[in-house]
Amino acid sequence: MGRHRRHVAQFIATPAQRLTEKKQMRIFLHIFLPLITPLVLYTIWAKIDAKRKGRGMPDWEEGHWFWVSVIGCVLAAVSLIYLTTLGDDTIGKYQSPRLEDGKIVPGRFK
Repeated sequence: MGRHRRHVAQFIATPAQRLTEKKQMRIFLHIFLPLITPLVLYTIWAKIDAKRKGRGMPDWEEGHWFWVSVIGCVLAAVSLIYLTTLGDDTIGKYQSPRLEDGKIVPGRFK
C-alpha cells in the first residue's frame, strides 16, 4: 500500500493540479464554447438548407461565415467581460489557512 492507503502507482492530484483543471474548464466555458457554438449551429443549418435547395455548402464569400465568426468572437468577449465584472463573486472576507488540533484547516471565504 502506498500513501493514504492507496495503491503505490495511483495518481493523486495536488491542489495545484486541481486548480489547473478548474482554469481549463473556465477557458473552455468562457472562450472556446462561445466561439465554436455559432459556427457549429450555422454549419448544421447550412447543410440542411443546402440539401433542401439541392445545392452544395456555401463558400466563405457566398455564405455568412464571416458574420458567424464575428458573432462567436463577440460572444466570447461578452463572456469574458461578464466573468471579470460580475462572475466569480467573492462575497465576504478571506480567512487564511490555520492549524487547529494538529490539522490544517484550508482557507475559505466567510
